[in-house]
Amino acid sequence: MPTPVLSAHVIGRLSDPTDTSGTIGQERGSSADAGGSHPEKKPGVGGVWLAACMPVGDCERAFVAAAGDDGVALTRARVPWLNQRGHLGLPERAESARRVLADIFGALKGDSEAQATKRLTALPGDFIHEPTGTFIEVDESQHFTTHRLTTLNLYPTDCPLGFDIEEYRGLCTTWSPRSDKYRASKAAVGFGEGGRQRQRAYHDALRDLVTPAMGHPPVIRVAAPDRDGAAAYHRVRNRLLGLLG
Repeated sequence: MPTPVLSAHVIGRLSDPTDTSGTIGQERGSSADAGGSHPEKKPGVGGVWLAACMPVGDCERAFVAAAGDDGVALTRARVPWLNQRGHLGLPERAESARRVLADIFGALKGDSEAQATKRLTALPGDFIHEPTGTFIEVDESQHFTTHRLTTLNLYPTDCPLGFDIEEYRGLCTTWSPRSDKYRASKAAVGFGEGGRQRQRAYHDALRDLVTPAMGHPPVIRVAAPDRDGAAAYHRVRNRLLGLLG
């Protein structure tokens, strides 16, 4: 069955509380989980201070709605070569990314034996623009951690990226004092007790490095640490429209 286009009529179905990938759903930014149910002002992109109190899934719904207003149809991303085994479950075509990911996995203190027991179930991502094969990830505050900075610092200098790596390093530095506390005790298979943040950082690196190795354009990452999806879209609107045609 083909993946439906995410129009204004279906975007309300995006929130999936069982999603453990750090995408749409509870891992993508419940205000209660991220610091309480009351509005809390946090530094946004470019030094702008915004309220970080949007309910679960609202950031992604707002982003895809803003894209739809421009005629950009995005569908939910899920492909077999981005799966739960990570670098241990890659096809031969992505061999060039395996060694770097193995180094990243080791730096994050991953457990290879536990990782190898996982199923080859596709990891749910954020969005794909199917006409161009371009993947888009909207990154809320929980993605900007010390562990994510570790992964970025291990990327090859010639790695094709669809985002500004220096901007992302800066956001990790800015947000990690808060984001490092987000579900810090949550366990994750392959990373053990308190491993959820390391798993999230690893999965982000997996998407960044494997996607171009599989012949797709680099993953476009859109920073939304303030969880304002519409504002995040408009910050990258011109670049997105140019890339997506």
